[in-house]
Amino acid sequence: MARSRSRSGFLFMFVILVLIGAVIYTFRDRFMVLFNTGYSSGKDFISKNIDKKDNKKNVKEKIEKLDKNDKGGEKDLQKEFDEIKDNINDIKDKLTQKESNNTEQKDVNKPETNPKTEKKSDKVVENKKETPKKIENKSELKERISKVYFNKVTKDEKQILVSVDRNVYYKNTPLTETINSLLKGPSQNEKNKEVITNIPGNTKLLSIYIKENIAFVNFSKEFEYNSYGKEAALAQIKQIVYTATEFPNIKSVQILIDGKVKKYMGGEGILIDKPYSRSDFS
Repeated sequence: MARSRSRSGFLFMFVILVLIGAVIYTFRDRFMVLFNTGYSSGKDFISKNIDKKDNKKNVKEKIEKLDKNDKGGEKDLQKEFDEIKDNINDIKDKLTQKESNNTEQKDVNKPETNPKTEKKSDKVVENKKETPKKIENKSELKERISKVYFNKVTKDEKQILVSVDRNVYYKNTPLTETINSLLKGPSQNEKNKEVITNIPGNTKLLSIYIKENIAFVNFSKEFEYNSYGKEAALAQIKQIVYTATEFPNIKSVQILIDGKVKKYMGGEGILIDKPYSRSDFS
């Protein structure tokens, strides 16, 4: 009884397997496509998981590497900063030490003074220094009395040429110092007596040289711009000519402006391209 059941079960299983095999064989193309598709999908899934793991691993390694580099860079920067800080501190210490040494040296060289009399003693020393200087300078210079020419306003408001005496100190060129004295203008006492100058106040004497009894007097450009008109411009030239020709070796004067001979002076149309003598104004 038991044997007949086992045989019938075996036959049933065999029949089923035969049927399954027949079905598989009949539809084998479809089963191959299904198998290949499943196999490829499984393979891609497995490879993707593996790649993800590898990528995660690589990313993790890279992050760890960057962390290490950052920490190393921070250490290097910190080290450099500490070195710079130490150098600055060393420089500060050296400067402080140098200043203290200079202060000590000054204190050693500084004479002891009484605070109450310190200001007075300073004034006395300054006066002692200045007085010998003036005496020494004057002793090296020669002195002469020069005549310089200005203009005086009369009661009828006309101008006449007048001469005044000036003590002139010079070393080698008395004419230069005489013209400079003229450019300074009249004294306050002379101004009170209606004595004036027609030479512009900001005029500067640049140079003087003498050749064949002609004084070449070189003025700055301010000399040619007289704001009081043509008569005042002629009067200022007359002042220069008369003052310079007080010297016996000078017969006439050539006016130069910034080292050049100009045809006209300013906008007044006065010719200055030739030497002037006293006879030109008589």
